[in-house]
Amino acid sequence: MKTPTSFVGLYIAGDRIEAVLPANGDGSIEETYTYPLPPEILTEDGTVADVAELSAVLKEAWKALGLREKKVVLILNSRQAIVRLVRLPHLPLTQLHHAILSEAEQFALFRNDTPLVDYFVASEDGDFIWVCYGAAAETLVQPFDQALKAAGLKMVGIDLVQLAGQRGMAYYHPPEEYQWIGVMLLPQRLIVTSWLENRLTAVRELVLPERDNISMELVALNYLPDAVRSVAGSNPNSSPQLIIGAQRIEDARDLAAHAEAHIKLPIRIAEPADVDPSVELPSCVALGAALWKRSDSFPSFNLMQGKGSTFELPTISFSADGLKDLARSAAVPALAGLLVVSVMAGAGFVMSGRTKESVGSLKMKLASAEAERDGLRQQVDQTPPEQEVLHQWIPHHTETKFAADMVSRMRNIVPEDAWVSRIYYISGQEMRLQGAALSQTSCLYFADQLGAVDTVTQVRILRLEKQGSSYAFELQANLGRKQKTELLP
Repeated sequence: MKTPTSFVGLYIAGDRIEAVLPANGDGSIEETYTYPLPPEILTEDGTVADVAELSAVLKEAWKALGLREKKVVLILNSRQAIVRLVRLPHLPLTQLHHAILSEAEQFALFRNDTPLVDYFVASEDGDFIWVCYGAAAETLVQPFDQALKAAGLKMVGIDLVQLAGQRGMAYYHPPEEYQWIGVMLLPQRLIVTSWLENRLTAVRELVLPERDNISMELVALNYLPDAVRSVAGSNPNSSPQLIIGAQRIEDARDLAAHAEAHIKLPIRIAEPADVDPSVELPSCVALGAALWKRSDSFPSFNLMQGKGSTFELPTISFSADGLKDLARSAAVPALAGLLVVSVMAGAGFVMSGRTKESVGSLKMKLASAEAERDGLRQQVDQTPPEQEVLHQWIPHHTETKFAADMVSRMRNIVPEDAWVSRIYYISGQEMRLQGAALSQTSCLYFADQLGAVDTVTQVRILRLEKQGSSYAFELQANLGRKQKTELLP
C-alpha cells in the first residue's frame, strides 16, 4: 500500500488524544493538537471499553481543533500488541510471511484470536536474517476502526507504540550521528531498543509494577540498568548514548536525573535542544505517528489487512542472451554427473570379469569375521555385572554430554529476573522447560535466546500466564541441526 500524501498521526493515550499533522515534503511537523479523553473509554490494557463514547470524543476533537484531514494513522498502545526481533533462515518472501505468522500464533495472546502481522528484515547474519515483526489481535483493532468510521474518519495505517516512540526519539537524535539505546517509558511498561549503524539490533519490553504513580527512582534503580545491559550486550564493542522518551516530558527528565547515578552512559532527552516553555511538545509516540512511512525515519508497521509486506524484494530479470548463458552453465554440472555415472558403470563391467577369482577370498574373510564375533560374545558373557552395567551406559554417554551442555548454555541465556524450575529431555527430539519470570518480556527474551542455539530448530511457547507477581511459562525446544533454506532473491 502506498503512503498517503497527507494524514493525521493519531495517538490515543490513557487521558488524552494527541493528533499530529506532518508537513508535506520536508519531514517536519506542522502542528500538534491535544484533546482530553475521559478515563473510562479505554481499559488499562489499552482496549476500547465503549466504541460509541470514543467515536463521540473523536468527533468533538476534530471539530474543536479545526482538523480537516480525515485520513488517520492510528498508533496502538496495548499489552495485547507485541514487537519481537527473531532470527530466521533465509526464506523466499511467501515462506517468510507464513513463518512470521506461524511464529506469532505461538503466543498465548493470540491463541483464541487472529493476529494481524507486519514485519521488516532488520539485518543479515550469515545464513540467517534478523526479522522484526509486530502483531496485534484482530479483536483489538476492530473497535478502534469502528469508532473512527462512526466519527467520519478513515484509518489508512496501523502502527505500534513500540516503534512509533523510537521514531519520535530519532527525530531529535538521528541515529546516523551516533549509536544509541532508546528507552521509552509508558504506563506500567518500559521499552528498550538498541540501534547500531541505523539498524535495529535488540528489542526488550519490561512490565512495571501495577501502581498509579510509580517512582522514577525505583525504575532507574531496579529496572532500567538490567534492560539497558541486556540490549547493549548485542553490541559489546559500541559506546552508545541513552535516549529517554516518555508520554510526558517531565517523566523523561525525572527518569534521566535518577538514571545518571546507575548507568555510565551519556544520557539525553527526546526533546529539542532549545525548549520553549510556552510551546507544548508532542510525546515521542505522537511525534512518531506523524513520521509514519517516512523514508528518512525509522521503520514502521502497517497492520491493516489486505496489504503486502513492508519488505519488498528486487525484481530479477534476464535478457535472451543471459538465459542462454545460464542454460549453458547449468548444463555443465549435468554433463559432469552423467560422465561420473558412465565411468562407474564401466568399472562395474570390468570388475564382473574378476568375480570368480574374488569369491574364495571373500569367503575366508567372512569366516574370520564370524570367528571374531563369537569370541567377543564370549567375552561379554564372562563380564562381571558391574562391568556389564558400565557397558550398557557407554552408548548413552554422548546424549548425557549433550544434555549437560544444553543446561550449561541455558545458564548464560536465562535473564536475571527469570528461572527454570523443571526440564524434560527426550533424547534427540525435544526439551521442555518450565519456569517463571518477573516480566512477560523476559519470558519472550529467553525463548528468543533459546531459539538461537545451533542445536535448537524451533521454540514454541506452550504456556505463558500471570501467576501472582510473576509470569509462568512452558517452552518446547525441538532439537536438531538448523538447515539453510533458499536464499532471498
